[in-house]
Amino acid sequence: MTRFTKGHGTHNDFVLIADTRGDLDLTPERVRRLADRRGGIGGDGVIRLAPTASVARAGEAVADRVLAEEPGAIWFMDYRNADGSVAEMCGNGVRVFTAFAESLGLADLDEGELALGTRAGVRRVRKEKGPDGAPPDAAGKGGRAPPRGPPAPGWGGGARHPPPRGRPPRARLLGGPGVDPAATAAVPASAVVAVVQIGSLSAA
Repeated sequence: MTRFTKGHGTHNDFVLIADTRGDLDLTPERVRRLADRRGGIGGDGVIRLAPTASVARAGEAVADRVLAEEPGAIWFMDYRNADGSVAEMCGNGVRVFTAFAESLGLADLDEGELALGTRAGVRRVRKEKGPDGAPPDAAGKGGRAPPRGPPAPGWGGGARHPPPRGRPPRARLLGGPGVDPAATAAVPASAVVAVVQIGSLSAA
């Protein structure tokens, strides 16, 4: 039985799995089943939150490099495309990953930036106040920002969309079992994230 959370950020949606012990065997077949929009949960990809040390023990040298660069990057964003293939990272996925980590109590951006491991290296996320002093959003340092312009395929497995004009909306966590509805998700300016606990799924 695989427990999962569904999240989305700036028109990309993901199936999120908290593997805090680092012992889940996330096979390509399981990823495909989870990401299948007809026969599974559906999403542009699957993101597993796992200890960076466990990813290193599994033989991924990039996790060793992450810890050498930033020992505080204790959580790793294991991102898989919907077809089951391994991917380096996704900019929108970093936002949703951060919101997910906060909802689980594994990160608190009010206390400082979050350093997380990815196959593209260390990514850092911090909260920033909006231009009118509104509640903080977050901006990633060292990562890719979503491009502006008309919709086009290829950003994180989904579509490119220009951010909305005006005040950047703050992130939100939607209520549901295991999710604190009062929590504030951490995302870059102009992005909206919703993290919803849905339930469990049996997957091979």
